[in-house]
Order: sequence, then structure tokens, then C-alpha cells
Amino acid sequence: MIKSYDKKNWNTFTDIRNDAVAVTDKMLKKIDTRLAEYNAQDVRFDISFATEILLLISQEIDKHNKHLENTYKFNLLPPYRAMVVTHVQPFITDCFVHLNDKYNKKHSPKGQMEEYKGTVWTLFQNVVDSKTENVIASNFFRKAICKAVTEHLDELLPIIVQEHIMMLFAHEQYSLMKTIMIDLAEEEDFYNFAVFINDPSEYTRIWMNQYIINEIFDQGEENCTTYGRLAQSQIKKILKQLSKCFSEASRICRNSEMNDISSWIQSFIQHSREINTIPFSNEDFVHVQNRHVDDLDSYTEIIIVDLEDIENDIVQPYRDTDQYTVQWKENPISGIMEKLWGCTEKCMFCAEPCRHTGKTHIEEDIPHQCIQHRPQGIGGFHWEDTKYLVTEFCNFWVQTQQRYRWGETEKKEYRYYREYKKHFPDWDIVPSSDTSKYWMWVMSKYPNELKERYCVEEPNLPATWKLITKQEAIDSLSFV
Repeated sequence: MIKSYDKKNWNTFTDIRNDAVAVTDKMLKKIDTRLAEYNAQDVRFDISFATEILLLISQEIDKHNKHLENTYKFNLLPPYRAMVVTHVQPFITDCFVHLNDKYNKKHSPKGQMEEYKGTVWTLFQNVVDSKTENVIASNFFRKAICKAVTEHLDELLPIIVQEHIMMLFAHEQYSLMKTIMIDLAEEEDFYNFAVFINDPSEYTRIWMNQYIINEIFDQGEENCTTYGRLAQSQIKKILKQLSKCFSEASRICRNSEMNDISSWIQSFIQHSREINTIPFSNEDFVHVQNRHVDDLDSYTEIIIVDLEDIENDIVQPYRDTDQYTVQWKENPISGIMEKLWGCTEKCMFCAEPCRHTGKTHIEEDIPHQCIQHRPQGIGGFHWEDTKYLVTEFCNFWVQTQQRYRWGETEKKEYRYYREYKKHFPDWDIVPSSDTSKYWMWVMSKYPNELKERYCVEEPNLPATWKLITKQEAIDSLSFV
């Protein structure tokens, strides 16, 4: 008889305390991850941010109190919840105050006034240097273009980075899982394995945050980050389109005998909208339209000649941006996790994640499924009489007469694996004899750690499992 793990309560204060500490540590790490994601965004504080943190605390406590994965059967009561909230409150308050202050400093009227000071200073320098109206107008236009392109690019970059990351994993969840599993094998740290087994989606989110830092902000051979290169590539495309708009505005004004800068600006805005570049408005060029430009062709030529300098002005801040200074309009991690990972459910027998990337696939009548399954002992299942961790796979058991026990300690009932649909109708486990060499290697490498984690006995491993090498386990992931 197999039973789901219902670890013994040893009534030992030290052990219970350690288990509570582990729950708290996991909770705080999740909160740290979320706060770091907020801090990397150029956004104003929203009450939903605090709500998410409080919901995260509640979910972790509720999960613990269901006794499906915690070591000892004790409940975390409301005073504990209040203690955790009280503990994290000053930290999240400081984070959100900083977030709001940072946003207001950049976007408030005072912040805009600081930017306007730069415009006035530019005008003063131009006048002192006795520059022509054509040059003054082109300088103001250049500043307006730089600002508009930067604001537009700030909106695009999270999407561009998200697509870049997803392309690296071929838009497939398993490609991401495979990379993580290879990393876990290479690191040979059971703690990380345990976190991944316990909460694969949250582990992946933390892992992906670090992956983005390494992939997007690592200095390459050209001493430029991927972030800088992606920005520069997009800037080149935008300026190439805008260059056509400059020439077209001059052509329209020339053919219509409209020689004032205001008409040129209107023609430029209209054409840029027609080719769907940047949605410019008249307000973007308020400092240009009141200049007395006497030669539009000369004015346009100055702008076109300056395009390379304009590109450098826009690109340089992105080339200088790193993991500590980046300010996303929307952190790409949420979009990546939603589209590349999706469903957060895992197999109730072996803890393998659901393969579907759509969070609403159940509503679409598509059941939870796994790309592969694991030995059930990975998820904590053990034999009732010997306490040995189970080495069989659930995709094998569902085609047999084998039974398991499920439920609360006092209310556990016997069930047949082949009738799992009665109790888990949203799941589909395809009957097969397929096995995972990778997880067989994990189980044979960490038998004692699994024993300690689930407070049972080491698995009675088949002799062939112990012969599997790490490289064989890693290579097997390519044949799933």
C-alpha cells in the first residue's frame, strides 16, 4: 500500500521551530523577489502591489496549513500571520515610498520644470553663440525627437526583451525547464532541487530574474550589453523611418509653397502617424513652432546631417544602463512567466509541473498534463508498511490495480490510481511505462536528503539507477 506522505509529528519544539523558520524564509524570499521587480520599474505605487504581498503571505500560510508538504502537522495561526505582516510592513513601506518618490521626482511638475530649465539653457547658449534661427530650431527639434523616441522606446523595450528571452527558449516551457534542470544538476545543491520540487513556478521566477540579469545586462565582447544592443537596433529603425518623414515634410511644404516651420511640423507629424512610427503631438514641438525659420531645406538638411549624433544621444543612456539602474515601464518577468510558464499546477502524485502555458486551459476543457512524470518518491510518496520512498512512476500506476491513501491524517481513504479522475478530474495522466532517467539519477544521488526532507526511509533503489551518470541524466532531457 502506498500512502501520500503524512510525516510524523515528533512533538519536538526545535524541529517544529525549524519547520516554521523554513516556511518564513521561503515567504520572505518570495517577498524580496516581488519588491525587487517593483523597484526595477518606472511606475507609481499602486495599492495592488501591497495587496499582492499580503496575498502571497496568506497563500503560503494556507498552503502550509493544508499539511501537504510541511514536515510537521501544526497550523500557523492568525497571530503568526499578524507577526509576519508586522515584520515585513516597514520594509515594504520603505520600498513603496522609495518607488513613489523616484517616480514623482521624474514625472512630477517639479521634475518637468527641471527638464525645462535645460531647454532654457540651450536657448541661452544658442543666443550667446549668435546661432541662426535654423540652427536654434533644429536644436530644439533634436531635443524633442530624442525625448519622444526615448519615451517610445521605454514602452517597447519590455516587450522586446520579453520576446528576446522567449526566443532563446523557442517559446517552449520545456526548453525553459530543461535549462533549469541542467543548471540544478550542474550545481549539485539539493536545497535548490527541493525548492524546485516544492514550488517549480516560483523557483523558475527567481531563476528567470537572475537569467535576465545575466543575459540582458552582461557586457559582451563589444563592451555593450544585450539591453544596449536591442535598444540601438530599435533606435536605428525608428530614426530611419523618421528620416523619411523629415524629407517628406520638406517636399510637401515645398510643393505647397508653405515656408513656415509650423506647417513643416504639421506635415512631419501627419506623415509619422501615417507610417505608424511614433504618435507625435503638437505639444512635443512647442519650442520649435515659434521659431522664424527662413529656409526649410537648410533646416531639414541640418537635422538629417545630425541624425548620427541624435542616435548617439539616444543610445548612450541605454548602453550605460545595467541591472542596478534599469527602470522598466513594465517588468518583463511577469509577461515571460505568463507566456512561457503559464499554469502553476503540478502533478498531485510526483510534483511534475503541468505542461500548459495557458493559465485558462482548464476553462478551455484542456486538462492538466505533464511532459514527463517522476518517481513518486520525489514528491514524497512512500510505502505504508516500510516507509520506503516509492520509486515507481504514476504514469505506470494508473494502469494497474495499485492503491494509495489520500486525505487528512485522521480521514485518509484508500483510492485506486486508475480511478484518479474521480478525485482529480482536471488531470490527464497518460498510461505508459516511460521513465525519466534524469529524476532516477536525482533520486539515487540524494536518497538520504529525500529521506530527511520527508521524514521517511530511503528508497529501495534498483541497482541500475545507481549506474546512471550525471551526464547521462542531462543528455536524457533531450529525448523527452
